Formats: sequence, structure tokens, C-alpha cells
Amino acid sequence: MSKARRKTENINLVIAEHHRVITKDDVARRAYELFLARGRAEGHDVEDWLEAERQLEAESMGRQVKKVHKQVSRRFRQAGSTTAPVLAAPASHAEDPT
Repeated sequence: MSKARRKTENINLVIAEHHRVITKDDVARRAYELFLARGRAEGHDVEDWLEAERQLEAESMGRQVKKVHKQVSRRFRQAGSTTAPVLAAPASHAEDPT
């Protein structure tokens, strides 16, 4: 296995370690907050649910990337590397271009 491939796999493992599972309760709470923010206007429950899922996933990914970047940067500094790592979202979280 090449050194570059091992580094990529290590970074993917770090990302997986920091992934927080978003529960239905989390989504329900956020959807209810959206419902309240709209002035309790009914008829938007599916819209609120989908928006709540989208918001929570985006927040989760933002926190993940920050944590992982900090951890990987620390590892690079400890290894004496002068090149800062550049991280991208894992393929499973990449935005759908359609």
C-alpha cells in the first residue's frame, strides 16, 4: 500500500471517528423550531422536516471538518511537515450537483 493511500485512509478514519449521528429527535426539534419561526403556519411539515435535516447535516459537517482539520494539522506539525493539509468532505457527504 502506498504512503499516500495510507494517509488518505487515516484521514478518512479520523473523519469517521468525529461523525455525530443525527437522530429523528434532533430533526423533529429543528423542524418544530422552523414551524415556530414561521408563526405556526400549518401545511409545511414536510418542508420543515427536510430543511431541518439539511441544516443539521450542514452543521454536523462543518463541525467535523473543523475538528478533523485541527487534528490533522497537529499531526503534520508533530511530524515536522511544513505543508498544511487540505481536507475535502468525504464522498458520502459531497454535494449532489443535480
